[in-house]
Amino acid sequence: MRLSSQNRYVSAAWLTLVLTTALSSCGFLVRPGSIKVADPTRTVADARRLIDEERAKPSKPGRAPEEVPESLRIPGLRWVDIWDDHVNLILYHDPMETRGARIWSLDNKRGHKDTPTKYPDIYFFHYEKDEPKGPDNIY
Repeated sequence: MRLSSQNRYVSAAWLTLVLTTALSSCGFLVRPGSIKVADPTRTVADARRLIDEERAKPSKPGRAPEEVPESLRIPGLRWVDIWDDHVNLILYHDPMETRGARIWSLDNKRGHKDTPTKYPDIYFFHYEKDEPKGPDNIY
């Protein structure tokens, strides 16, 4: 049985949709180019302010998107983790890996191998739970 050309287009579109959905849900498509920031200067300043606030008065290191400044609400943001020396903007998470954007404090002393994005002071990170902790695998 031969498919008509209309059926071929429908089949190709369906296959594209299924593959895109599958790749998106496994985090495969979350890459350094996935980081989209409208005002990078403000985003970095707001992230560093959150680090300073959390250091001064620890309250809630994990926050929902609506609990952080608007400049940090990048497309695809699931939540924000605030640490002593960095902020993670989580775009993808499963029990074994996490991907997203990271902004380091000005006084950070820890070496890291995060991937630079096109924005100054905003990095892409890919954390894998099973891998040894080190400069290229920091949560």
